[in-house]
Amino acid sequence: MTPCPACAISRRVPTVSPTGRGFVTRVVADPRAAAFETAKEIASKSPDAIRAAKRILNHAVAVDAATGLMAESVEQQKLIGSPNQLEAVMSNLQKRAARYKD
Repeated sequence: MTPCPACAISRRVPTVSPTGRGFVTRVVADPRAAAFETAKEIASKSPDAIRAAKRILNHAVAVDAATGLMAESVEQQKLIGSPNQLEAVMSNLQKRAARYKD
């Protein structure tokens, strides 16, 4: 994996279209409010699933695709049937906020 040229050589990128270059996923008028909305959404998810996703992503940059997929499978097996996974399913079915144990 090679870094993008702009990152590797500290080249300035025109602000005309950062989304078209893959540097950002969206542009918002109020980045702070958007960051808090994203944090609120993440906080509403199972803490076990969030930690597993973070482990997978941190691991993925250092391994090949097959190893990364195996790591994802291992994490999923740990989550399936766990108390927080069951709470995620039940809260969704019952249309209520989840009450996760951390």
